[in-house]
Amino acid sequence: RATPMGSERVCRCFVCDSLEVAPPGPEPQHFRRRWTRPCLGCARFAHRSCLERRLLALGVGDAETQAARIPELCCTQCGMPYRTSRRFPETVPELLAATLKEWHFVLRRLLLFAFFFVWLYTLAEHYCVQEGNIDKEVCILLAFTAPLMGVSVSQRFHRGIQMIWHTPNRWRYFQIFGFFAMLFYLVSLKAFQPQRWAELVREQPWLAWLHQAHYTMHTSELGTFVLSCVSCLYLATASGVIFLFWKTSLRVPTVADTTVVDCGPLQSDTGTVNCGLCQLGLCL
Repeated sequence: RATPMGSERVCRCFVCDSLEVAPPGPEPQHFRRRWTRPCLGCARFAHRSCLERRLLALGVGDAETQAARIPELCCTQCGMPYRTSRRFPETVPELLAATLKEWHFVLRRLLLFAFFFVWLYTLAEHYCVQEGNIDKEVCILLAFTAPLMGVSVSQRFHRGIQMIWHTPNRWRYFQIFGFFAMLFYLVSLKAFQPQRWAELVREQPWLAWLHQAHYTMHTSELGTFVLSCVSCLYLATASGVIFLFWKTSLRVPTVADTTVVDCGPLQSDTGTVNCGLCQLGLCL
């Protein structure tokens, strides 16, 4: 019998009574661990999936008071009830099931995204109109920018920033923020037409060189290609961030591992130190 952090690699599940050899290498992130020790007083391990199937079969959510009254969720040696917890969904079915379960939360977020999209669209109608219509590419960019704005005003995002602000990981946030700012301004050059601010150049001659550079990027093949590549990079990055917040905003019930402390950016557990989500304050 081996502990997940020990030198031995043979593990036995007391639920399904199977033996497995753990692969060599560092421990996975805390929310991806395959094995769990549900009882602190007993050195017995089980597959996390085996214990979760018990939760699902018994219809127990993440309420610890419910699990304490069910014999199947108590240690057979000392009688200590297992502590329930929550984890990130790891598969598409789990993510979709958690989304449907939290439909009130999802609906509120979608309404907020729609509000930001309508606001951005009204601005685009004034500044980005081409031949009486808004370009389809601009609409696609707005559809990805609106969810990012919704994420930036969420309480969870602000809480994550507070968690990492006084840690060395805040420099990662500065780097990511600077990267996004650069992409956003470059994408704005693609969406904003040079003729829309030609009148301003006549009033402010010192802007002539900037207007000429903007006009050259829009009219040359190389400039158009570069701006198109920037737009694709922005869409890919924005979609990744949206999916990241979608996945980390939802939880599925599981049995807590007594060998892992609650996640936080200042903790020394190897599963949390190596976790990029912990370093960004997303493991809330």
